[in-house]
Amino acid sequence: MQEENKELEAIQEPVALDSHADTDSVTAQDDAQILSEDASEDTAGYDPSAMVEVDAQADDNPDDIVEPDPPLPDYTFEQASDTMKEAMAKQGWTSPMLVQRKAIPYLLAGQDLITQSRTGSGKTGAFMIPLVEICEIEHNEPQALILVPTRELALQVAREAELIGAAKGVNTVVVYGGVGYEKQIEGLKKAHIVIGTPGRVIDMIQKGYFKLRSIRDLVMDEADEMLSMGFYPDMARIRQMLPKDRCTYMFSATITENVKHLAREFLRNPKFLSLSQKKRSVDAISHRYMVVDKLAKDKAVFDILEHDHPEMAFIFCNTKRDVAYLSDYLRSWGLSAEPFSGDMSQVAREKVMARFRKRETRYMVTTDVAARGIDISDIPCVIQYELPMEPDVYVHRAGRTARAGKTGVAWTVVSELEELGVKAIGRRFDLRFEKVAAAKPESAGAILLERCVGLLERADRDSSRAVRRGAEKLEKLIPELLESESTRMGLALLISKAYREEFYGQKDASLAGQEMAKIGVEEDGEERHHGGGGRHHGGSSHGGPRSGGGGSRFGGGSGGPRRRR
Repeated sequence: MQEENKELEAIQEPVALDSHADTDSVTAQDDAQILSEDASEDTAGYDPSAMVEVDAQADDNPDDIVEPDPPLPDYTFEQASDTMKEAMAKQGWTSPMLVQRKAIPYLLAGQDLITQSRTGSGKTGAFMIPLVEICEIEHNEPQALILVPTRELALQVAREAELIGAAKGVNTVVVYGGVGYEKQIEGLKKAHIVIGTPGRVIDMIQKGYFKLRSIRDLVMDEADEMLSMGFYPDMARIRQMLPKDRCTYMFSATITENVKHLAREFLRNPKFLSLSQKKRSVDAISHRYMVVDKLAKDKAVFDILEHDHPEMAFIFCNTKRDVAYLSDYLRSWGLSAEPFSGDMSQVAREKVMARFRKRETRYMVTTDVAARGIDISDIPCVIQYELPMEPDVYVHRAGRTARAGKTGVAWTVVSELEELGVKAIGRRFDLRFEKVAAAKPESAGAILLERCVGLLERADRDSSRAVRRGAEKLEKLIPELLESESTRMGLALLISKAYREEFYGQKDASLAGQEMAKIGVEEDGEERHHGGGGRHHGGSSHGGPRSGGGGSRFGGGSGGPRRRR
C-alpha cells in the first residue's frame, strides 16, 4: 500500500475564598510552602509566564507566522471567481482573514498542508473557499470530505459552506449520528461536499450510500481532536477506504508533536503553516470556569467529565474529607475515580498511582500536598472542585496539564461569590478565563443520545455475519421487550454497562442502578443533587494550480484518479 505522509489588576493580598478547613486537612499556607520548596520538581515543563492573554488580533502579528519555504503568494479576493465574489459581497466580506490569505494558495495548488491557527481566526473559510472554487458541480458525486469531531461543529461548518457555495450551486450534506438516516442518504445522492463525524461516515460507506471514488480532498478540522485516542481508530479506517490519489489538509488551534507524528499516516510531504507558533503555550491550556450553586459543585464536576470525557484528569480538592466524598460521588455515578490523599498508606497510594499511570483509573481526586511530586506528562484535564486558598496554587494546579508539548483544559467550579476569585487570579497572572454555562438537561440528553446511537451503530457495523444472524432473531423481540417496565429497564442497564465501559473506562462496571450515570433516574424520577462537599454530607514542492480553466479532474464524469505531483 502506498505510504501517505501529514486566555484581575494585580491583587495586593491573597484571596481566601473558603474559610472552612477540616481539622484533618493541611492548611493552604502549608501547601504553598511545600509547593515553593518543590517547585522545580512539581512544575517541570510548565512556564506560567508563557500564559498571556490573546487579543482578537493575536494571529495578525507577522512576526508570529511560520510559513513553508519558499512561501506561496498570499490569496486575495481579486483572484476569486465571479460566483465566489458574489458570495463574498452578500456576506459583506471585503478581504480574506490572515489564515485564509496564507492557507488558500496551498489548497488551490493541491499541496498537503497542516495549519495551526487559533479558534475564531477564519479556519473554516480557509478550506471551504478553495473547496468550493475547485468543485465541479457537473460531476454529481462527493468530491470533498470534511471530518469533524462533533455534530455541532459539523452543522457550523455546513452553514458556512452554504454561504460560500450557494452562488455556485455547490451541494453539501451533513452526516452525523443521533438522527435518522433518510435525510442524510438523500443528501448524499446529490452532494458535492460531505461534512460529517467519523462514526456515521463509516456507517454510510459500509452501507453503500457514500461512494468515495470521486473524493479528491480530505479536510480534518480540529485535527488534534480527530487524532485523539477516541477518534483515531475510526480515522484510520476511513483513511484505508479513501482514494490514495487525494489531497489532505489538517486545521487546528493546536498542533502537538503527537499530531505531527500521526499526520504522516494521512498526508504526503505536507507543508506546515502556523499563525500562532510563538503563542503555542497560550493555546496549550484553556482556562475555563463554571458558576453553580455551592451545593451543586459535585454535579458540576460530573457534568464536565460526562461532556468532555477526558482520558485522564486530576481533580483537586482543598481538604481530604472532600477528596473522599467527591471520589465516592463520582464512582456512584459510574466513573472510574479514586481518592489520593495524605491519610492513605504509602502502599495504598502507590497502588492508586500505578492504576492511574496504566489508565486503569481515569480520574484521580486529590489534595495539593498529596499530588506533590507526581509528574505525568499526558494529563489532558485538570478540574478544581474549589479554588485554592492561595492564588499562586492555581498556577501549580493548572500546570498539571499541557506538559511536554501537549494541550489541556483547566476547569474551575465556583459559586457566584467565588467568581471574584477567578477574576482576581486572571488579573494577577494575566490569564484569559472562559466562563461556561452549566449544562442544561436537554443538552446533556442530546449528548447522551448521540453517544448511545454511535455506540449501537458501531456495534452494528463491527459485527461479523455470524453474530448478526444471531442478533436478528433477538431484533424481532425488541417491540415486545419494550412493553414491560422490567425488561425495558433491563435493556437500559445493558446499554448502561456498554456506555460506561466505553466512556467512563469501567471495564468491570456493575449494573447497580445508582451507578447508571445519566442512563437511569432515581426512584422519584429526578436526578440526585448532592451538596458541594463531604462536609455537608458526613463522608467520604507545491503542486500545479487546480483553479482556473483546466479540464475536469474526473475525466468527463468517470471518477478517474487525478494525478498528483
